[in-house]
Amino acid sequence: MPEKTARGGINACEPPFLRALENLGVGVREEIYTFDNPEKTSVLQRIRQVRKTAGRFRRILLAEDFDVFHINTSFETKSILRDAFSLFRLKGAGAKIFLKFHGSDVRLLEEGNAGLRFLIRFLVKTADGVGLLSTEEKRAFVRAGFDENKLFVVKNALPIIQRKSFPQVENFSAERPFRLIFASRLIPTKGLLETVRAVSILLGKGFDVRLDVLGSGETLEPAETLAKDLGVAGQIDFHGHVDEETVQEFYRAGGVLVFPTFHIEGFPMVVFNALQFGLPIVTTRIRAAADYLKEGENALFCEAKNPASAAEKIAEIIANKDLREKMRENNRALADEFTAEKIAPEYLEIYRKIS
Repeated sequence: MPEKTARGGINACEPPFLRALENLGVGVREEIYTFDNPEKTSVLQRIRQVRKTAGRFRRILLAEDFDVFHINTSFETKSILRDAFSLFRLKGAGAKIFLKFHGSDVRLLEEGNAGLRFLIRFLVKTADGVGLLSTEEKRAFVRAGFDENKLFVVKNALPIIQRKSFPQVENFSAERPFRLIFASRLIPTKGLLETVRAVSILLGKGFDVRLDVLGSGETLEPAETLAKDLGVAGQIDFHGHVDEETVQEFYRAGGVLVFPTFHIEGFPMVVFNALQFGLPIVTTRIRAAADYLKEGENALFCEAKNPASAAEKIAEIIANKDLREKMRENNRALADEFTAEKIAPEYLEIYRKIS
C-alpha cells in the first residue's frame, strides 16, 4: 500500500477491500510499499528507500508464513524500475507475488528502450499473477507475448458512502443553471481544458450551464486563463483540492459528471464513484469505462481531445430528462457490482489459482 497521505485511487479503494477479505476469514497484513516523497527527494535517496523497503519485505516473508504478497503499483517507467528491483529481492522468499497495476502505460510494451523492455519481461515473468483493470490492458499484454493465464482483469472496490440524502432531486429547471462536475487531479491528460472549451460551446448555443471544478494541479492556472479568454469565467467555479466528503456533497447535489480523459486510466475512480450517486456521465470510451459502462444506459461517450464532442453529449443529456432518470437508476444499480463484499471473493479465487 502507499502511505496514507498519498493521493490517488489506491487509498480509496483498497482499505474496504482488505476489510472484506478479513471478513472472509483471510489473514491480512498491510505494509507501506510506496512513499509520499517530497519532490526534492534525490534519486539516490529514492534508490536507498527502495532497497530498504525490499529488504524489509524479504525479511518479513522469510520469517512468517504468507501465501500471497499483493503489491499495489502502476505500469509506468519509475514504478517498473522500482518493482523490478523489488521482485529481484523477493524472488524465492516463499509467498506468491501478485502485482496489481492501477493504470498502465501499455505503450511501453512496444516503445520502451531495450533495457526497459527487459525489465518489463523480468517483472511480469517473475510475478505469479498480474491484475489489470481493463480488458484493453490485458489485450495489450497478450499481444506483447505474455502468458494470458497469469493476467487477470480485476475491479476496484468503491468506497462505502452514506446515502442519507438520496434520492437526488432533479438538478435542472428554468430558474437555475444545469450543473456540470469535473473532479480529478488536474493534469493535461484528464481533459479539463477540453471541458472548459465544451462549456464555452454550450453557452454559445444558449444552454444555461455552470461547471464545478474539483481538484488541483498543473492545469488549474491554464484552465482559469482559458476560461477568462473565452469569456466564461463567470460560469466556472474552481474549488481547488477538496476532501472526499466534499466531493460527495457535490455529487449528491446532482448534475452531470464530465470527464473526457485521455490519461492512462485503469479504473477511473472519479467515474465509478459517480455511479453510486446516480450521476449521468460523459466520458471517453477507454479502459474500465469501456468494459462496464453502456452507451445510453450509464453514460454517453465523447471523443478524446474533442470539446465539441463533449459539448454535444452534455447537450443531449440536458435535453432529455428521461435519459437522465434512466442513467440515475442504472448507475446506482451498477455501483452495487463494485462493493468490496462482491469483489473480494473474486480476488480470493485468483489468489488460490496462483498459489
